[in-house]
Amino acid sequence: MKVNTTADEKQTIQLLHSGSHNDRCLRDQVFSQPEIRILRILRKFGYDFGVTLPCNKIKKLIDLVEKEPSMKVIPVTREEEGVGICAGAYLAGKKPFMLIQSSGLGNSLNALASLIKTFEIPLLVLASYRGYYEEKIQAQIPLGNALPRMLDALEIPFMILKKDCKELEKACEANIDDQAPFAVFLSPELFEDV
Repeated sequence: MKVNTTADEKQTIQLLHSGSHNDRCLRDQVFSQPEIRILRILRKFGYDFGVTLPCNKIKKLIDLVEKEPSMKVIPVTREEEGVGICAGAYLAGKKPFMLIQSSGLGNSLNALASLIKTFEIPLLVLASYRGYYEEKIQAQIPLGNALPRMLDALEIPFMILKKDCKELEKACEANIDDQAPFAVFLSPELFEDV
């Protein structure tokens, strides 16, 4: 799918990659949003291949990642499909991540456990956390409440990012060392007051 880039978005991407002092100062003011901080952390740790599924809660992050020139990003239609594609990308020398909704994380648990864990593939799963904080859709709540216990049962480590993106760096480091899936729930709290 071809994504059209507006002039403002092109300028944003250029600023993100610029190295001059003036541009860095402007970047610090413009790019204080969590989406930019998350992208910077992914780049810092060398993530260069991602799969995405649409989610309105993290639409800005998905748009930004899909336009990042240092990453190959593939939109998929099912989370399990994304797990398989990420496994193949890893075997081809890429460093993969997924950007999905937490309900989709529930859909992909078998693929994560039987493929990613079994073959010790490091896969970072960033999931917008539905059914957790001020959720307006009642149907999201049961799985949102159960997911941490489900991940514990499968021995898949996870963390919840509520206010500070710096914790994501710990998840990236753990993902490198553990050679396993690592889930990071992106709480709606993270995107408040932006």
